[in-house]
Amino acid sequence: MSATLTPVRLPDKPTVALPGRRFDHYFFSGTAWLMLATVLIGFGPTYYLAGVFNAPLPSQIIHVQGAMFSCWIVLLLAQNSLAWAGRWIFIENWGYSVLCWLV
Repeated sequence: MSATLTPVRLPDKPTVALPGRRFDHYFFSGTAWLMLATVLIGFGPTYYLAGVFNAPLPSQIIHVQGAMFSCWIVLLLAQNSLAWAGRWIFIENWGYSVLCWLV
């Protein structure tokens, strides 16, 4: 007795989109811009505009930490912008390069 198997063909793309997915780009990009605005408003008088308000920083490590945090916010905004544009390969390559840099 022999049995023949017929392959089951699955659809290439799902036909029904997940509910609420069309607003994901707006939510995540809006959150990134809101975080940038919060950082600029919160740290503006004491760090970014310290020379204007005569608030000297106590040590150089404060500058290192401030620069790293500022870069993180800019990278978050750039990642969201790339995701909005659908440039996933850039995000993936960027993640691998940052991972190698950290190790």
